[in-house]
Amino acid sequence: RREGFPVQVHEVPAPRAADVARNVARRVATGHASLQEAFLDSPQTRRGIAQLLRDIQPEHVVYDTIRMAQFAPEADVANSICYLDDLFSERYTRMLDAASRYPDVEFSPLGNFAEHVPKRLQPLGTHRVTQSALLRLERRLVRRSEDRVAQTFGRSLMVSSEETAQLQRRTGVAPGRIRCVPPLVEVSSTTDRKYSGESEFVFLGLLSLPHNDDGLWFFLN
Repeated sequence: RREGFPVQVHEVPAPRAADVARNVARRVATGHASLQEAFLDSPQTRRGIAQLLRDIQPEHVVYDTIRMAQFAPEADVANSICYLDDLFSERYTRMLDAASRYPDVEFSPLGNFAEHVPKRLQPLGTHRVTQSALLRLERRLVRRSEDRVAQTFGRSLMVSSEETAQLQRRTGVAPGRIRCVPPLVEVSSTTDRKYSGESEFVFLGLLSLPHNDDGLWFFLN
């Protein structure tokens, strides 16, 4: 937690390794949760979040992606908002495609989420055979969770207009239930350009993530 953060931060107990192992056996194996949901869930985490909601009694609650949407009380889901960001299921499809097209290129399917994965399980994400198998499994489970959130939450928010329309078609929910909220970026209408030679571009990001690598290649070509 960063010092001087401008709002009050409430902390809840994190899952233990035993909780994660139990979730994988009971929830992932039965198709009730994706791996990323299972890695963040535990009885003590659920109790902590439920107690915070009772203490604060917020007027509006925004859950961050399917990972946090699993903690929404069933009675409140219809009046809650889930920020889905991107469709992770489609992101995993692109990762699988990249792995097939570039078999010699190493990539990190876990990305920044690796810090939440138990160390004993992290090697599964570094070998190509297990990488692909896990991505196919996670794609199927995440898609199920994405559809469930879109169908049960009062409002779902996404970044991409194309994926907003795609999720709308997939789930058939009423118009307006899934909204596109693009990033608020201030764009200058005019730019003072002083070209003095070859263009130089700086990319800040993990090139081991397939969608970053693919996007950079698309831009350069």
